[in-house]
Amino acid sequence: MKKKILSVLMAGALCTGLLAGCGGGKEASTSGSAAANNAATATDDNTLTVWCWDPAFNINAMNEAAKVYQKDHPDFKLNVVET
Repeated sequence: MKKKILSVLMAGALCTGLLAGCGGGKEASTSGSAAANNAATATDDNTLTVWCWDPAFNINAMNEAAKVYQKDHPDFKLNVVET
């Protein structure tokens, strides 16, 4: 019986420690350039910013998808950022 109680207490302490380590802080973690980009596009409600990493495939695919979408939504703008 003592082993069960001890194991339950140890498991509870372990879970509490794990959850305390995953707690969120109140700090804002935005970079200056990302915040500037968000502020610039926040004024235009129809602009979507996407980040792509492969100019040969992903960026071309995003630009083609934007062209198709713009046929039905002419005021839409896509901002592609290469990462």
